[in-house]
Amino acid sequence: MFVSAALASFAMAAVACSDDDDRKTFETGGVDSGTDARQPTPPAEAGPVESGTDAGNDFDAADEPVVCDVEPCAVDIAAGQNHFCVLMSDKTARCWGDDSLGQLGAGMPAPDPEPDAGPVRVVQGLTNVTQISAGGTTTCGRLVDGTVECWGGNDVGQLGLTADPPTSDWNPHPTAAAVAVSGALRVDVGVHSACAIVTSGDVLCWGANDQAQLARSVEATIGGPAKIDALSGKTVQTGAGTNTSFAVHQDGTISSWGATTGTSGTIAGRLASVSPDLLPGALLLDGVTSFAVSPWRVDSPWPAPDRGLAHACAVAEGRLYCWGDSMLGAMGFGVPFAFVRPTLVPIQGEARPQRAAVSMEISCVRMSDGTVQCAGDDSHGQLGRGADAGLFSDFFTPAKAFDGHALRVAVSDETVCVVVRGGKVMCWGGNAYGELALGSIDDSPHPTPTLVQF
Repeated sequence: MFVSAALASFAMAAVACSDDDDRKTFETGGVDSGTDARQPTPPAEAGPVESGTDAGNDFDAADEPVVCDVEPCAVDIAAGQNHFCVLMSDKTARCWGDDSLGQLGAGMPAPDPEPDAGPVRVVQGLTNVTQISAGGTTTCGRLVDGTVECWGGNDVGQLGLTADPPTSDWNPHPTAAAVAVSGALRVDVGVHSACAIVTSGDVLCWGANDQAQLARSVEATIGGPAKIDALSGKTVQTGAGTNTSFAVHQDGTISSWGATTGTSGTIAGRLASVSPDLLPGALLLDGVTSFAVSPWRVDSPWPAPDRGLAHACAVAEGRLYCWGDSMLGAMGFGVPFAFVRPTLVPIQGEARPQRAAVSMEISCVRMSDGTVQCAGDDSHGQLGRGADAGLFSDFFTPAKAFDGHALRVAVSDETVCVVVRGGKVMCWGGNAYGELALGSIDDSPHPTPTLVQF
């Protein structure tokens, strides 16, 4: 659900200009193939777990630019739990899918709480948008002037309407409203919280804090926008699952805080003795250029112990690493085990993973050749493998029904959407909330991509 945006795009916001010769490339030689992904997790000091995938030749981490066939066109895409929003080339935003809490920014509440089957909506009153992010039932946009506006759900203060005291409610918020931050270079929306990186380099976060997701004392279970003091090093992206938060740093390292152990801390990606942990701790992974984290839920298979299900994936130097726990193989390891630390994922073919997107029980990667590979739940055709392909895949497999060239990818709970060359958007998978923008809703699988009409 939390969609990874190109970290290169953030750099462009902070630096006036750069040319193609400055794009980051990696000399990606062979990887040690001596570790079987099915083996128990080795000690933390061993570093990221390798699974035998060769990273191949030089890898370019930069996103391919979107060139519109017709203006305006989609240039980026973000997904919440059951809705999608796109950033258009004219700096407006458009959304479709679930509108029960105003997620589509239509300016008025949905007529009833039933799933929305209406057309793609233009987010009302929102212009000069340069970046978009979504998570759960909330969407935010960063504007040209460095302000941030958000709309949708606010049950734990994830709209950031006030700093102190924070504001939360269960009402729909269909109109974009300003967050109490300024000078934002980037905004990242998680399941129940969000963060903005501002011009000073500080990271300001708001929303749920019951597991110290905001790196504050859990005595305050909800917090307004405020600085995370404990972060060190320049941060270029943040990410938030339900209970655990992350920061990707300029040097390619990643750190986590919040829930770090037990059922709630499934995705912390590191070993810890304290949970919740207010202090960010480093994961044993570097070279990260794309990161995404899923929501969390509890499986209670009585009489067995509760199982916390959530996962995260990162692209690092042209390789895909995932960690956490999944019942349906969303991490692509082929085994139903929890992986505490970032572990190298086997990927088919010669193309390299470039951008990751994950949700509840699915993960997808846009490959360097414009194809898409996914793993996990396929009950609604969201892996894009065509009809009668099975209910899930615990390995990453090509979305064979998709024959376009993907430039961006986003994943909701049951649906995958991509921005393709020319600035069009194609989607496949579930349509229970109108996620395919067909003008209707249904519970049938849609394994073949359809074109979204703007």
